[in-house]
Amino acid sequence: MAFFSVFWGFFHSSLSPDVVLGSTWPPLGIDALNPFGVPLLNTLLLLSSGAFITYGHHALINGNRSGAIYGAALTIVLAVLFTGLQYLEYMEAGFTFSDSSYGTVFYASTGLHGLKIAPTKNFTSLFKKIFQLNMLNNYKFFSNSIKSLNNLFINLEIKNKNIKPFYLERNFLEWLAGFTDAEGNFNISLRNLKNDSYNSFILTYQIGLHVKDLEVLKLIKNKLQCGHISISGDKCNYFVNDRNSLIFIILPLFNFVHLHSSKYSQFKVFEKALNLIKNREHLSSEGKSKMIKYYYEMKEDHFPIKSDLPLNNYWLGGFVDGDATFSTARNNPRLRFENKINELELFKKIQIYLNVGNILYNTRVDRPNAKSTCILDITNIYHLKNIIIPIFSKKEKEFQILNTIKLNNFNLWCMIVDINFYGYHKLAEGINLIEKIKIKLNKLSGEDNLNNQDLMDLELDFKNLLSLTSPYEIKNGLRFLRNTNNLISTGLRILCKNHDNNEEQMFDSISKCNEVLKIDRTNIKKYLLNKEKYKNYTFHFFYE
Repeated sequence: MAFFSVFWGFFHSSLSPDVVLGSTWPPLGIDALNPFGVPLLNTLLLLSSGAFITYGHHALINGNRSGAIYGAALTIVLAVLFTGLQYLEYMEAGFTFSDSSYGTVFYASTGLHGLKIAPTKNFTSLFKKIFQLNMLNNYKFFSNSIKSLNNLFINLEIKNKNIKPFYLERNFLEWLAGFTDAEGNFNISLRNLKNDSYNSFILTYQIGLHVKDLEVLKLIKNKLQCGHISISGDKCNYFVNDRNSLIFIILPLFNFVHLHSSKYSQFKVFEKALNLIKNREHLSSEGKSKMIKYYYEMKEDHFPIKSDLPLNNYWLGGFVDGDATFSTARNNPRLRFENKINELELFKKIQIYLNVGNILYNTRVDRPNAKSTCILDITNIYHLKNIIIPIFSKKEKEFQILNTIKLNNFNLWCMIVDINFYGYHKLAEGINLIEKIKIKLNKLSGEDNLNNQDLMDLELDFKNLLSLTSPYEIKNGLRFLRNTNNLISTGLRILCKNHDNNEEQMFDSISKCNEVLKIDRTNIKKYLLNKEKYKNYTFHFFYE
């Protein structure tokens, strides 16, 4: 209505100029501005800034961080140019605010527009979207200094809550999703539930660990800037149950990064309950019935929802931190995942992602009521050395892949992998060191921590072992007994391609390849190493 009154003043005076104005428009004595000069340029700048901020907005929604930044930055540049040109226009105008209705309308319309835009529209709408949608790789929640703006512009219903700024890296979020898949829970608790009524309810996001991993819960709490940590005996729990944190932090977080286990189905029920609260529907009798329905849905056995969303190393790191074990079978290293049979599809997905491992099933015959479990075992020494270790050894400045006590476990386990890979397990010194490391691994898997002196002693023993001549030597990725042409074929498979007919055959050993193709074993080894063509064949090796 304010703008309507200004435009009404303009059109009234221009369509029927008063005699005071000289019965003409613009009024006599007023040197009007050329609308095809600075005003047209400023109009183009204004429209362009609107286009760029819209581009930034849609980039934000689609998780395109650089696009959102460029859109916002270009909008700011155009806004500065617009403001500068408007200032020059004011300085060069040959009339003032009090020069007839023309001057009044001119300065009132442009000035009112500027006052309206400056504190609200351009930037608070962008801040609002960042806060609500959380679609940037780096999340940024508002500090106390702009808390009052929430009430003015954003209306997020956060009242009397001390919101501190925090920054969430994408790597951390992916790790947290994997860790939640392994150790986290979403829970609905209804107090005094009887028939179709209850007194009150509590919704909770929770992670429970042994107290030796307390630092991990502190890390999560520090990153999310919400929730509480409780310690009871040898157990510690991180939990978030205040509604604002659940609605404005936990809910958008797990809609941004994806859960892959049955916890995703659990989360979707949890989300429905949170939306009831967010929309204040939980206050109605119908809403209470829905809350009871969700309460019982949460108690059901959930299975992973099949998704095309890919896994990544940070999700895998979080899941391994919570669910996997770096262990040994006798003196051979292995990486082992074990969980309820519900997670079978997830284990298949991990197997496909790593392209290694075998899936097994475990049914407790001694416990008829016990639920079956599924197991993903990775035992091939080549895969452990060349696939698993590089993933979890990767060190990033922002956030590392393993963050629990499993990191110490992994570092010790890597020694056993190297001992086996290079053949030191054939030596008495190697066997003795493996036994020492296994004792420490068992303690770490229990309730003990590894002190620095123990670790230093093991590292020294490992270094001394590596100073010995290794029983195996590596040639182009293949392991041979040192100073011989004897190939270590454990887990080895040979792919032979006939280029005459483009047929491929897979063999479990060089002997089998020799038997079927009638090619000398020496030639197979030779061309397997140099990858050159032998007659019409080429040979490639793989490890199962």
